[in-house]
Amino acid sequence: MSNSTLTSSSSMEIRKKVGLLMVISFLARWAVAQFTELGNDEVYYWTYALMPDISHFDHPPLVGWLIRITTLNLTWTSEIFVRLSAVLIGTVNIWIFYRVGAYLKDELTGWYAALLYTASVYCSIIAGAFILPDTPQSVFWLLGLFAFIKAFNPESRGELAGKQLLLAGLWSGLAMYSKYHGVFLWMGALLYITLYDRKWWLRWELWAAGILSLLIFSPVFVWNFQNDFISFTFHGERVDPASGFKPHYLLQALIGQIAYNNPINSVLCMIALGAFFKGKIPKTPSNRLLVWMGLPLILLFTGVAFFRQILPHWTSPAFFSLMLLAAIWFRQKENPVFWPKALVWANGLVLFTILLGLIQINSGFIPLSHETEENRVGKGDITLDMQTWSDLKAPFAAFLEEEKAKDQYLGDKMLSPKWFPAAHLDYYVATPLQLKMMGGGSLLDTHQYAWLTEKRGGFVKGESAYYITPSSMFKDPIPYYGSHFEKVELATVIPVFRGGKLARNFFVYRLVNAKESLHPFDRDYWQ
Repeated sequence: MSNSTLTSSSSMEIRKKVGLLMVISFLARWAVAQFTELGNDEVYYWTYALMPDISHFDHPPLVGWLIRITTLNLTWTSEIFVRLSAVLIGTVNIWIFYRVGAYLKDELTGWYAALLYTASVYCSIIAGAFILPDTPQSVFWLLGLFAFIKAFNPESRGELAGKQLLLAGLWSGLAMYSKYHGVFLWMGALLYITLYDRKWWLRWELWAAGILSLLIFSPVFVWNFQNDFISFTFHGERVDPASGFKPHYLLQALIGQIAYNNPINSVLCMIALGAFFKGKIPKTPSNRLLVWMGLPLILLFTGVAFFRQILPHWTSPAFFSLMLLAAIWFRQKENPVFWPKALVWANGLVLFTILLGLIQINSGFIPLSHETEENRVGKGDITLDMQTWSDLKAPFAAFLEEEKAKDQYLGDKMLSPKWFPAAHLDYYVATPLQLKMMGGGSLLDTHQYAWLTEKRGGFVKGESAYYITPSSMFKDPIPYYGSHFEKVELATVIPVFRGGKLARNFFVYRLVNAKESLHPFDRDYWQ
């Protein structure tokens, strides 16, 4: 297909191809969700489902509610059900992206947009296979973006435009209630209005839409008011530039953003952005909106990276609009083709990444760690975050039976000074064995576990607990608990294997007889 004029039959053909693309993407992401263990962040957000609330320390609550739904109220808690909403939403997002592209120009543009979406590592894997706050944010961000595009379309003036803006307020509010970054939808829209279409300031729908977003987001303010605004304080410290210029943080941020959005996609987005500013892509209201929906988020956090370490996925939603701009750039070529080589290679790169990742995570065939010391085995191998945790349950259960037989059993509590590896140990060991994982550290270290510890009855004077630390991230318990317990002793070392080779050791300690009750909300207590 190379003609620029699409017939109804070719439009139907494109829709069928989009459907096939959705099926292939679904199967690839299902494989990731099915055949890997939950990552560090994912098991942590599982705790949101354990303790539903109107908000949480790190993020708003929608990710936890999704887990509650897909696990049937925590009835089926295997990895695939915990992640199911990500796999489903990632599939729906492909269709939404296609429809946005088709609305911007035509069906072929929508096809290019769908290919760009599936080629993004962030879209297909990070938000589309793993369960993170980005998962619900992604679908509401796309719906909000689509509604803003329709509202600001000159052909949609009047009542239709007002209705679309109210919808944009709804979707933007839900994006914000998924993750704070959702506010950048409003930032982009208001920048566009201020620069190009100031008449909107006089429309009641704009103010109503803003109020609607704030109402949806308001439980976050309520929760923070009840908890000394700890979320805003925490995130404010994460972007505080007071630490001084750190060029290596900037380099990490740039490389991370390029990798997360696929190097090929990233280059295409930059080419399209350059073409827009050079006038080679028409500066229509929709195209201008795409630019302002993308640039503020990228520029802000890349600027923060001059001083503080950022996570690459923080800017990834901004690439949605830039990918749509890239789809328009592909479409307006003199002789557009159905399968642009760049997009074929980009999708091939993602499929290769998925295949390589699955093999590496499950076999460890690439030696990423060369540590041989007993308490350092596996250190540096990030793929262990998604493997071997489940292998700990059976030998630890056997150890507990031995403890009971020797009359040394310390009770049903486990203790960890930080949210990681507490969440992994909670999901794969404590909860299946009907033990209680408690947070024994400052609030800034335990995060959600401060509230979970309180819910689980707290940790009071005279109680004892088990402490487990993996060699890949070994933490000696003495600095944390030496002064809080009468005795801290190593009980056993449990080796776990991957691909027939030692992957890491799990060190099991006994923490005997707490001298006083522990206080996870008190930062000074742990200093």
